[in-house]
Amino acid sequence: MLRRFADILLLRCKSFIDTELENPDLGVDRIASRMGCSPRYVFRAFEAEGTTPMHYVWDKRLVLARR
Repeated sequence: MLRRFADILLLRCKSFIDTELENPDLGVDRIASRMGCSPRYVFRAFEAEGTTPMHYVWDKRLVLARR
């Protein structure tokens, strides 16, 4: 059950991040607030992929900047 929750949370976080990439105030606290959970849950969701929420944001921003 917990793994499934983390998978759903991860998908929701990624979707939110994709829509907010250009927002300079995008951070873990903002993501967690939007998802209705604590920042720790956001970090846990990204742990399964071996990354952090902010590394994911930075990678997405770099891809966007390259275009």
